[in-house]
Amino acid sequence: MSDILPKYTFLPWMRRGLSTKLVEEENFNDFSSVPANGWALGRSEIAIRVNIEAKKGETELQDHIDQNIELIGSGDIIGIDQRIVIKTEPRNWITNFEPNNFPYIEFYEEDFPWRYSPAASKSNKLRPWLSLVVLKESEFKRDSILFGKLPSILVNAAETDASGTTGAASSVFPDPSQVWAWSHVHLNANVDPNENPNDALDPNNESQLNSALDRFRSLLSANPDQAVARIICPRKLETNTAYYCFLIPTYEAGRLAGLGADESLIALHEAQKASFGSDHPSDTDHQLYVDHFPYYYEWQFMTGDVGDFKSLVKKLVPREVDRRVGKREMDIQKPGYGVEHGAGTIHNKGILMLEGALLPPRVTDEPEREPYPWSSEQPDLVYMERLAHLINLSEDLRKATFPPDQFYQNNPFGYSVASEPEPIEDEPIEPERIEDDPIITPDLYGRWHALEDTLDVSALASKKNNTWLFESNLDPRSRAVTGLGVKHVKNNQEKLMDKAWGQLGEVIEANRKLKWGQLSKQITFAGFKKHIAPQKPEQVNAMTAKLCKRVKVGSTTAHKQIKDSAVSNATQSFAYRKIERPQSPLMKRLDPNSSIFTQNSLRVSLGNASLKAVDKKPFSNGQALIPLNDVNENVNTITNHNITTAMYSTMEPGSLSFVPNIESEARFQSAVQTYKNYFDGVNWQGVATAPTINLADIADAVISKIDPRFVIPKRIYDGIKLPGYAIPPADKIEIVMAYPKFQDPMYEAARDLGVDYLIPNLDLIPDNSITLLESNQKFIEAFMLGVNHEMGRELLWREFPTDQRGSYFQQFWDSMDAVNTDSNSAVHLASKNLDIEEIHQWETDTRLGTHSKRPRADSGLLVLVIRGDLFKKYPDTVIYARKAKFKEGSDHLKDPRELATEKNYPVFSAEIEPDIHFFGFDLDAEEAKGDREASDPGWFFIIQERPGEVRFGVDMAGSASEPAAWNELNQNNAAFKGQHLDARDDAVTTDPVSGNIINEKVVRWGFNSTNMAQILYQNPVLLAVHGDEMVP
Repeated sequence: MSDILPKYTFLPWMRRGLSTKLVEEENFNDFSSVPANGWALGRSEIAIRVNIEAKKGETELQDHIDQNIELIGSGDIIGIDQRIVIKTEPRNWITNFEPNNFPYIEFYEEDFPWRYSPAASKSNKLRPWLSLVVLKESEFKRDSILFGKLPSILVNAAETDASGTTGAASSVFPDPSQVWAWSHVHLNANVDPNENPNDALDPNNESQLNSALDRFRSLLSANPDQAVARIICPRKLETNTAYYCFLIPTYEAGRLAGLGADESLIALHEAQKASFGSDHPSDTDHQLYVDHFPYYYEWQFMTGDVGDFKSLVKKLVPREVDRRVGKREMDIQKPGYGVEHGAGTIHNKGILMLEGALLPPRVTDEPEREPYPWSSEQPDLVYMERLAHLINLSEDLRKATFPPDQFYQNNPFGYSVASEPEPIEDEPIEPERIEDDPIITPDLYGRWHALEDTLDVSALASKKNNTWLFESNLDPRSRAVTGLGVKHVKNNQEKLMDKAWGQLGEVIEANRKLKWGQLSKQITFAGFKKHIAPQKPEQVNAMTAKLCKRVKVGSTTAHKQIKDSAVSNATQSFAYRKIERPQSPLMKRLDPNSSIFTQNSLRVSLGNASLKAVDKKPFSNGQALIPLNDVNENVNTITNHNITTAMYSTMEPGSLSFVPNIESEARFQSAVQTYKNYFDGVNWQGVATAPTINLADIADAVISKIDPRFVIPKRIYDGIKLPGYAIPPADKIEIVMAYPKFQDPMYEAARDLGVDYLIPNLDLIPDNSITLLESNQKFIEAFMLGVNHEMGRELLWREFPTDQRGSYFQQFWDSMDAVNTDSNSAVHLASKNLDIEEIHQWETDTRLGTHSKRPRADSGLLVLVIRGDLFKKYPDTVIYARKAKFKEGSDHLKDPRELATEKNYPVFSAEIEPDIHFFGFDLDAEEAKGDREASDPGWFFIIQERPGEVRFGVDMAGSASEPAAWNELNQNNAAFKGQHLDARDDAVTTDPVSGNIINEKVVRWGFNSTNMAQILYQNPVLLAVHGDEMVP
């Protein structure tokens, strides 16, 4: 029922190099049938042939040499590089490991566990040269003296072993013939060449295996980090027990080598002889080493007393919540201060139901919750009226006015002329003034936000009091909740003020900038008002030519509009503006009355086309007829021609004539004629018609856009980022009165005051339950009004630079982990998940409980409640809702529903220690329940284990009968041999039709280590509970 998870592939073993050429087959520690050449002793051997070719001239010689060579085996290993171990499960010193899971160790190099194994695989089974054993503290003793290079332990018999059992033969070790089952290669990819995520390899299909091996090599070549080797210890663990893990030699040769035994002694043992499972030889040569085991690596852990995710989630029982949860009785008959009911029958004998932050979900036929006002009978209206007078008393005392209809009468505290002490001579005796003797009275909650000093008592009689201000003050239920918020601030005033002052540093810096902005605005505007605003359009354009590039008028800048108009570009240049200055040398010489050069007229005339400028980029037909470079060549010819006296006729003094050089004269005439033709008017195109422009409109637009009253405030505010700071009108720069913001979820404050205040009768939800409640927005707003009201009073008392209308707290529930499903910015997401709007924006005629910023929260959001040990062990459990669907062709009235794809993630969460968690959803009870008759499938609520760590194990408890499927394997129906799993072929079987299928392929117990890994692999668990199991 879960989404497709990343694909894992398990391989039974892996080898590289010469060890793949071993001939002696795996014997699984059974030496009863001796091969023809006998069993290899000490080290394994392989036969190699070296081919020799020699050539001399035309002569070729070929020969070969056959030689048996010994391979390095476990008897040669006296230590490993600790860095090859990349992971242990559990980690060292973990104290709450699930006792139904199996410890394991992982190696970076995929072939490492089989690298020094002395045999070839048989039936896809091969024992590793290393084994992982897990021992209790009573089952071993550390050797105080090193036998060899490795540390070692002396293994004792288990408590359950028969008397006289040696350590080597103890049940603390797995069956030595089955250690092949507990090691494998793990690849984080799919070796199916077709990459079909829903398919699995058939281990009996040679073609599939060869294809898989080819892909395996390809994947490893591309990314060597994709695969690891793993060794598991399949021991049944006890709860609350300390265990020590040791990586020891599987073979006797490795054990003796690790203990420093002589090579001659090692060579006496068969290479495949296991180091445990039977008594060690105890003759003189071996006696020193009996029951001692060297180890290459160790770590330790302790089991807990709870199971894995699956066992914990199975304990959760869906329930309909007890209808008393979230409510408690409240006696309002005698609150004190002279407030009491009027004459007559009191509603419900003065007992109201005080509601908490969460309530049972509403159902269709449930009567409406106790409304406000809770009664319209006269005794209750008198009660509210007297409470209103009491609240107003503070303002009455301040103003020394006493309305005639109040219940406490005029001057209720007996103010009179002072009689003592004795009057001082020459000083008249004056009556005590009420305003000089402040009296503490009940507060008017929300007075600053609502801008009200008193409650209008006349509204009670006219029944126009159904507003949040009246309800939070005159309804004892809401007033009590508001008082809880007040109490939180009073209890934590120092801590809250420290946070507030911490935010003030930003306010001080912002105010410094704002004060400079105020000064800059005043000075700049004075100059703007005198020198720019009153000017005519022509001069405005001249003075603001550079600014026009940054001022947008319509869809383009002012500069662009002027550039594309009939106004010549030259008039916008710096050189022209310098010339046309009123005091420039040229303008002083010109006739000031000239219509062309009169300032403020030329640009306007060009803009409206009353004057025309030459084309900005003229093109001459003459240029096309006479290329410019030809003209230049003629000029160069004339310019560079050598004019000497020899070119002219000699002339005597007094002579009246001379004879010129004809050639020179001809060149000169030709050049002059060429330039004459070039500048001839007929060779020039007419000036292109450009759009006209009203410079007066442009000037007005530019002036409005550069007005310092608006530009400078915007520039200042762009550099100020303060939470909660409302920017004043565009032409104002006002000193920041920003209030501090607190992001802490206020449900924690209510919880800390008392869980029964937050959710009364929560203890009526049994342990290991999953149920549904509904958020009570009225409680949330009353509590938030209290904390904000009292925080405003505290800031006023501490002279914090702010008014009292701020909403310092807007977050009741914890929305830190809300999922961003709409790609909103972090700021927008946080704002969307606030539990109340800013209080000063609450409309005066609205009800309490109608001001949430969360969608649909005013009518109550559905809250999933989980009580149990699950989150203690798995705090990162994934919770979400998923739409249900009817299977095609099914009976909607009775057939099971399935999971659809639509998801709904929690919008808030909460926690009450030690074991209750809440998750709020944007759903209501009717949606979650669905309606089979209306073909509405409703919603499932999902509790899902977060995919992550690879784990192997079986369930803690369960039936002892044959499991219907491999995922129902538990410690009662799994096959154990002593304290370890029994890996014999088919020692455990399942339903032959479908129970032994994993990924659509048959998986058999004991077939190979791949199958064992698949069977023991603990898939992430997903529990789906439908809403109709928890809604009445």
